[in-house]
Parts: sequence; structure tokens; C-alpha cells
Amino acid sequence: MRPAGVQHRSRLGLVGALIGLGMAVALGVIRFVGAKGPVRAAEWWIGDLGLAAIVAAPALLALVAVFGRPALFIPAAVISIALSITFLSGAGVPLIIPGVLYLLAFARRPAEGGGVPPAAVAVPIVLVGAAFAVLLLGSYRIVCWRAVTYADGRTEVSRDRAGERASSAGHIVQSSGPPRSGVVADEAGCTEGAIDPKRSLLALAGVAGGVLVGRRLA
Repeated sequence: MRPAGVQHRSRLGLVGALIGLGMAVALGVIRFVGAKGPVRAAEWWIGDLGLAAIVAAPALLALVAVFGRPALFIPAAVISIALSITFLSGAGVPLIIPGVLYLLAFARRPAEGGGVPPAAVAVPIVLVGAAFAVLLLGSYRIVCWRAVTYADGRTEVSRDRAGERASSAGHIVQSSGPPRSGVVADEAGCTEGAIDPKRSLLALAGVAGGVLVGRRLA
């Protein structure tokens, strides 16, 4: 039977991790549902995963902390609280809740838990921070699309590369074609928020590296 301190620490950390993972999944699903097919294709279908991975990173560190690496509660808390301040113009504020739970979990760890290796704190923060910078502070891609609805009820959504070539940051140009027989609606749209797939891959690598290297160092 585990000591009471370990049980209490694990309970707090586990609750925080589940909250954090829930937020990451919700963000990924909301973005996936709200994005147009051409945008998802331009992101190689991993833009949502890369974004969700950033939010999930502190929760993954906390899960490792729960199962024997309590030092990782510190980087988990730092990253979670930092995201609550900087992520998506305030939309990440609820992440402060798991961040506080991670701090409480660390504070209530068993006295015999030992010291905290500085590298186990610094490396995950640096790697996840780099993943955040690569994914969210770098340049985004402009992706445009057209949705054509025909008289028989069919709607075809396709990528509008002409609109993309004519657009630039802060200046979106939506192309339009001449009226066609049998077409009841011809709509166009663009987003400047498409994530370059290479950046998503780098972000996923940064999060994975932060968790795995942190576990080894803790």
C-alpha cells in the first residue's frame, strides 16, 4: 500500500492531467470540425494534432510525474501557467487550473522524494517552449477555398490556389468565377491561420522530446 502522501500527490496530479488532456482534445476537435477540407489537407491533417500536443504537453509531463517522477510536476506547472497567459489571446486561461494542481501535487510529495534535478525542469520547458514558438509564433500559411453549390443540392469545396497567389499577409483576395448554369451559390473564403505541416512535425517532436527526455532526467 502506498503512503498517504503519495496517494494525495497522485490524486491532485492525476486530476490536473485529466483536465489538461481534456482541454487539449477539445481544442483539437473544435479546430478540426471548424476547418474547411482544403485547409486540413494543406496542413497534412496534422495541424490540429500539433496544436493539441502543445496544450497536452504539461498534462503528459504530469502523468509521468504521477507515476514516479514527481520532479516533472514543476515543468508541467510552469508550462501550463505560461500557456494560460500566452495561448490564443486568452483562450488558454483555464489552463491555470491544472497548473495550480501540479504545484500543489509537487508541494505535497513525500519528504523522501529526493531533490529536483535542474535539467529535469529546464529541458522540458525549453523543448516545449521551442515547440510552442515554432508552431504559434512562426508564419502561417494562407489557404483559400471555393464552395460551389449546384441546383441538384451538391456542394463541392475545392482549394482556390489563384486566390492564394493573389493574397498576402493582411491582404486577402478571394477569387470568383463567372455565373454558371446550374450553380445556385458560389462562395469563396481564405484563412491566414493554416499551420505549415513542417512546423506541426517540429512541434510534435519538441513535445515528445520534452516528455521523454524529462522522464529520463527526473
